[in-house]
Amino acid sequence: MSSVLGVYLSDHHSWDSTTNYMRALQPAWVVIHQPTARSIWRAQQAAPDAKIMLRSWDIDDHNGDRKREAYADPRGAAGKHYDMWDDLLEQLFGELDRNDWEYNIDQWYLQLINEPDPVYLPQIIEYTAEWMHRTTWPLGVMVASVGNFGIPGQDPNNWSLVKPLEQQIRDGGHILVVHEYWQPEGPSFVWTDKQGRTREDAGNLAWRHQHIPLDVPILVGEAGPNGFIYNRHTNTDNGGWQNYMTPQTYTAQVHEYIEGCDSRVAGVALYMTDYHDDQWKSFDTTPAHEALLAIQDARPVENETVYVPTVVVDGPQIENGEEELDIPISEYPQPGIVDPHVALAIMDVESGIDGFCSNGKLKIRFEAHIFKTELNNDALFIQHFRIADSRPWEQPQYMYDDYFGVWISIHDGEYEVEHKAFEVAQNLNREAAYRSIGMGIAQIMGFNHVRVGYASAEDMYSDFFISLPAQIVAFFNYTLSDSALMDAIRHRDWREIVHLYNGPGFVDVYAPRLEAAWQRRRERGYRNE
Repeated sequence: MSSVLGVYLSDHHSWDSTTNYMRALQPAWVVIHQPTARSIWRAQQAAPDAKIMLRSWDIDDHNGDRKREAYADPRGAAGKHYDMWDDLLEQLFGELDRNDWEYNIDQWYLQLINEPDPVYLPQIIEYTAEWMHRTTWPLGVMVASVGNFGIPGQDPNNWSLVKPLEQQIRDGGHILVVHEYWQPEGPSFVWTDKQGRTREDAGNLAWRHQHIPLDVPILVGEAGPNGFIYNRHTNTDNGGWQNYMTPQTYTAQVHEYIEGCDSRVAGVALYMTDYHDDQWKSFDTTPAHEALLAIQDARPVENETVYVPTVVVDGPQIENGEEELDIPISEYPQPGIVDPHVALAIMDVESGIDGFCSNGKLKIRFEAHIFKTELNNDALFIQHFRIADSRPWEQPQYMYDDYFGVWISIHDGEYEVEHKAFEVAQNLNREAAYRSIGMGIAQIMGFNHVRVGYASAEDMYSDFFISLPAQIVAFFNYTLSDSALMDAIRHRDWREIVHLYNGPGFVDVYAPRLEAAWQRRRERGYRNE
């Protein structure tokens, strides 16, 4: 019997040790990242019965480009990405045949969009259905990131929305793909957060698949301990198992995880065998291969348990038969509800709860470091803008012709200066400029236009320019589309709210401001005096 313990192949620095491991393990599944003819041939030589999930970053991600295409035009993107896969497969077949390397395409699967944003779940479902209509290839579908999609009954963007695809997934021989990481303390870790709440990772990180209400096979396409989760151990995505434990402890956690999976799980591909670059070196499973072979027979149990996190909410207190009207601070809103005082506090910090300048223009903040990325032309950028090498968001400058070549600080507290920098950027690349500004009462970045309901950043700007209600609707679309942000808002985790809303560079400055603004809003409600 093939091992449920699978393999995730990266750039294959050590083919001899990798193929020896696969020969001994005989995994049921091998995920190949950026597949080449050689990597497919070597994998099928070593594990001829393994199913091969081909994952092309250029087609399923590409810095989010493919996701944005799928969100904006699901059917059109499916056609485009189908053609891209067709071209790649033709190249692979050509190289395999030229080298006379044996291969078996009956074992191949193609992975679709990698780790889509849950708010676009309806579009991803439409995209997936179009793919299934177009191809006879078996597919890896949905490809949910750790902690996604939502749990039915707790989040509107939840797995129950995928139910209409259930029969097509089974009939087409496709497989549902999820990624399930856990914190270095282990998959069953129970911990206390900064607000004193008990947090249970089981069912929310590891084993979240048990909430999926579909009778379909599941591939855990990435798995393992990760210190980057919740930023508890590291603030950068380099938190693989080697930073925290021995191969024996790592193997024990993997064993616990596999046996805790339910019987729909056909494979668990540990992230990763070898690594693309040093950022991912700590995830490399190679030093643990000998230990992992000792658990190659581990299998999911027939597990009917569904992990549902419980949250205890302190209700209004009853004294002498009368309800106490003073609601304690420890009481949190129910899941799926944006606490109005936290929402007001966010808008207070972002704009002073005013989406417009005194001259009637839309309030914006031009982010030069974002524009540099969006422009993708460093030579042109440095002619007009300056940013620091470290913390580039803090003191950007622009050169405006009216000032005869003098460099002007952009973030000097005057919105008019922000608009002038924005005008300079528009003259260089219009859409890149719109994507690089925070807009309106909630200062939502233009590159989030699809997430809040607009086809382009310029369309978003045009609506915001004339409509405060449009700005507010966009704010709630933005918050409701991120379950982690919603959780942080619900529990008033100020640092995590700032981290998710503004980025890690602003946490120390904005978190105290946000908490103070919330205190003010609790005291005076919606009054803005």
